[in-house]
Amino acid sequence: MIASVNPFTEQTVEKFDTISTEEAIEEVKASDRTQTKWFDVPVTQRAKKLVTLSENLQNNMEKYARLISEENGKPIKDSRSEIKKCAWCCSYYAENAERFLKATMVKTEHKKSYIRYDPLGVVFGILPSNDPFWMAIRFAAPALTAGNTVVIKHASNVPRSAREIQKLFINSGFQRDNCKIILANSETAMEIIETDLVDAVHMTGGLDAGSEVAQLAGKRIIKTVLELGGSDPFIVLDDADIQKAAEVAVKARMEASGQNCIAAKRVIVTKSVLAEFKEALKKNLNHLKVGNPLEDDTDVGPLAKPESAEEIRQRLKDAESKGGEIVYGPQPPDNGYFVRPAFVFSSREDMGIVSEEVFGPVAPVIVVNDEEEAIQVANSSKYGLGASVWTKDIKRGERISAILEAGMVFINGATRSDPRLPMGGVKKSGIGRELAGFGFDEYTNKKTVIVTQ
Repeated sequence: MIASVNPFTEQTVEKFDTISTEEAIEEVKASDRTQTKWFDVPVTQRAKKLVTLSENLQNNMEKYARLISEENGKPIKDSRSEIKKCAWCCSYYAENAERFLKATMVKTEHKKSYIRYDPLGVVFGILPSNDPFWMAIRFAAPALTAGNTVVIKHASNVPRSAREIQKLFINSGFQRDNCKIILANSETAMEIIETDLVDAVHMTGGLDAGSEVAQLAGKRIIKTVLELGGSDPFIVLDDADIQKAAEVAVKARMEASGQNCIAAKRVIVTKSVLAEFKEALKKNLNHLKVGNPLEDDTDVGPLAKPESAEEIRQRLKDAESKGGEIVYGPQPPDNGYFVRPAFVFSSREDMGIVSEEVFGPVAPVIVVNDEEEAIQVANSSKYGLGASVWTKDIKRGERISAILEAGMVFINGATRSDPRLPMGGVKKSGIGRELAGFGFDEYTNKKTVIVTQ
């Protein structure tokens, strides 16, 4: 039994039964049986279903956005943005499916040589709760359009969202066995990977769980795509637009109540501009509204789970005990799984708030002497998902981007995903890439075909 709990009211909204491992395996078997039939559907017809999916997302945006905010706590304006991005992603893949999946002709000495892009089979997805619709759409859209069938085990604290996503796919013309969502526990998910029924695994989540998934998939030698979070550096250099950098640092850290994989999670500031940056940061921090996620002007809502909020509060206490200066934003309501927005100045590497990923509206501010030290601190993390560099010298920013150990670098902007560009990280942020043409590449067999005569 799992429950959908409103993180603002702390009230249980609905309870759901989970399925057993045996039942889950039967569900995967059904998807396996229908995969070849789904692949027989022309790619143009598969893509048309994505067009319908995009339209249904746009037509039901308020309904879905409200559900997301009620279930994981992020402000409804951010939930609307999530649904808009999902619709955009579906449209992008619908428009480009034929181009990406068309056989590539290669000139050789043979009569004919080309590369086919065939599906792998059944792709199993294990997803978190922070962006319940986006997490499902961004990998399922290309995987399905490439001819795979998809089975999703969604996070246990967003069962209402999972149910609506299932309805969304069915109402958009997909059969349930093309893309199905199961409510199961983590142990069942791991047992599914161990069967010979799934041909690839996608997971977005924590490092420990990702390591376990990689080990199980590795034993079976099957394709794995892992997005395991990050601790993105937000570097403010001495020639940056300080006012704009401070404004974006607050927005980028507080978006979705701080529950984003890609965000300004470690602010690195050169000493010469610290005073101005600190004052600008305080001003923007104090302008935030913390409260009911269903109100349009709310900037920071509660976290999805009480244990997440408590973990961050403990990290703040640890930072303070080690000399950290905590600059707080507005006080949150008494009810709900809130963490008061904060930036921690005088942060050091031995603080958990610096060394580990923080999934909430809190970030350390690390002071450095110069560009060289800023890069060293940025690259000192075990993660390497995104990074942001602030400088008025674009060539300088581009030069630094080549040195930063990250999958994505933004110059004078906040890190965020875009369906047209690959998303993914290096180091312990994961393996593989999502979005753009890479969304197809990860879930297709690049098959060489040669006609000799």
